[in-house]
Amino acid sequence: MLGIYKKKVADDEFLFIPKEPCPFVNAQGIVRCRSEAFFPDMSPVVVEGHMGDEGIYHIEKIAYPLSNKREASFFLNYLETKLPDSEKIKILNVMGNDIIPFVKRKDAEKILFEKIPEIPFNILSELVIKIRTMADTKNLVEFLKKKKIKKETIEKIIDSGLPYEQLRRNPFRTWYGIDPFSAEKIAENIEPYDSHRLAGFISYVIDSFISSGDTCVTFKDIKKRLYYLTRQSMYPDSDIPMAFIYNAVKKMNRYLTIDTINNETYVYKTRILQQEIKVAQHVIRLCENKTTVVHDIDIDSIEKENGFCYNEGQKAAFPAVKKSGVKIITGPPGSGKTAIIKGLIAAYKSENKKGIVELSATTGAAAQVIKKSCGENGQTVHKLLNLRPCGDTVLCKSEGDPIDAGLIIVDEVSMLDLEIASYLFPAVRNGAIIILCGDDNQLESVGYGKVLADLIDCGKVEVYRLYQIMRQSGTICENASIILSGSAEIKLDESFSLHRYTSDNEAVKAMMSNLKYECSFVLSPVKKKGEAGVYALNKIIQESIPNLTYCFSYNNENFHIGDRIIMTQTNYDQGYFNGDIGTISSFCEGILSVTFFDKVLSLSRDDFANMQLAYSITVHKSQGSEIDDVHIILPDSCKNMLTRRIVYTAITRAKSHVYIYSVGDAFEYAVKNKAEHQRRSNLVYRIQNG
Repeated sequence: MLGIYKKKVADDEFLFIPKEPCPFVNAQGIVRCRSEAFFPDMSPVVVEGHMGDEGIYHIEKIAYPLSNKREASFFLNYLETKLPDSEKIKILNVMGNDIIPFVKRKDAEKILFEKIPEIPFNILSELVIKIRTMADTKNLVEFLKKKKIKKETIEKIIDSGLPYEQLRRNPFRTWYGIDPFSAEKIAENIEPYDSHRLAGFISYVIDSFISSGDTCVTFKDIKKRLYYLTRQSMYPDSDIPMAFIYNAVKKMNRYLTIDTINNETYVYKTRILQQEIKVAQHVIRLCENKTTVVHDIDIDSIEKENGFCYNEGQKAAFPAVKKSGVKIITGPPGSGKTAIIKGLIAAYKSENKKGIVELSATTGAAAQVIKKSCGENGQTVHKLLNLRPCGDTVLCKSEGDPIDAGLIIVDEVSMLDLEIASYLFPAVRNGAIIILCGDDNQLESVGYGKVLADLIDCGKVEVYRLYQIMRQSGTICENASIILSGSAEIKLDESFSLHRYTSDNEAVKAMMSNLKYECSFVLSPVKKKGEAGVYALNKIIQESIPNLTYCFSYNNENFHIGDRIIMTQTNYDQGYFNGDIGTISSFCEGILSVTFFDKVLSLSRDDFANMQLAYSITVHKSQGSEIDDVHIILPDSCKNMLTRRIVYTAITRAKSHVYIYSVGDAFEYAVKNKAEHQRRSNLVYRIQNG
């Protein structure tokens, strides 16, 4: 069957447009096919196969249509649309059925022009180049497959239009999406200290530190991690000297910057250094240009208006609205942060009747909570800033176009990473108050940086701490406080349970017997490893849900209508952000519709790599979310992932019930364990030293 390979839509699935009668087409004239083969979008192909019971055509053979004159004619007709059929027949007669071997000849254009002089040389040349490009692309795919390069990476390379020779000369460029181990295979016969190889491995190392939350890295750290990585490389015995590392970094000055602070030398990605400097500059600006906003605060009147009384710790936070600048309110769940926010809004409005208040949060889920709790409009920080892509840059509110508000409140600020902070602080005008609310005992942001901790530590920002847990807060908040103190002697009741098991399998079975997935998160500190990892848990939970309508498969995960998903990267063009949680509502012709808190987005296969099932998520990804029931599985096989902050963050996601499934002594170990990666950042230094 002749037709067009329209586009790949999922793992081993693509859309096919038949160009001859076909009984399997849908209303749009398309057939959904399954095959491991990969072709560039909109390629002419010939396919053979059979229709499966699930409505997908299973491909048994797929190739460029060149095995006979009919196929070759179709191939040529598709590629060349300018010429009349009579002249295409002349071209085909000269080329023969073996079109690709013909165009590979250096004199192909010359032969065609000599045989068919009535056709302009430029048209013949364009046609030959098209066919050569297609042939080279197919050869590149086969070459990369033989090198055992991942399918996703192959597709990125092909979609980029990167010529094979350019790739082979330097496959270590990180924007190709190739890890340095795969790049070594492609490069062939590369020397251990080749500049391209060094640059590839150094970039890979720096990216690994950034993904762990660091904004910068020392040369010592680079060398140490390079030593570990090169043990797994093509040259396991090569020890890269520090001088070579330093020279390689200096040559990468288009996107890396060396910065020395207090006699320690750091390597930054230039854009991250610029973000750190920008945050420091604007925090200093806001702290040094304070003006009086509220003169007198009548707490008694505010208590009557809101219908509750504030404790002494909450009353001590009211001065936050007296003057403009950056303020922080931090405290554990149940300490009344939402109550004090309502009071601060009332205090601000008492003297600023026409003053504009903007309520926001770092995640959609948190924005929904604060909107409901405070009775004001709530939105994500991204929406508040009107973040939107423009080529390789991002446009948003700024110093020249600030947020039009006198009081800006940002909730769940432990999730505020350096990149978003670099957009936020410049957009706060002089004379405005920005109040950052959060819990500094929770895990740090998913993105790089430790903005909340740095602002607290810099000594330039007003910090108000709420310590007292409100009596009506319940067992979940009480236990959160107990765990923070380092004690595992928690209170157990109908809202909070802890059970111990001898294996991951036993713990998972117990969890499944209690789970109501519609109103629950299943949290694990582990992503991939074992039965208690997020990947395995998602599969088990999904398989337990009846009557799901299959959409597609990607990265060994099946997706259905109604599945809960989470975005794992930020894409400003598409409008989603790392940590956004939504529900799949439809799937048609490779386009997935997902409903989020404040938007409905159409996602294509390019976005599927940034998406995972979210019946179970890591504790880190759960930050900013709130749900009725939280089921926490703590395996004892990955003790480096079991920390007090992990358990604390997990249980504070629950509104009604917490279920902890501890394998062995995993719970007690986690509560006692305060060891965790200390993120590198120089934001404190920059704020203190101007």
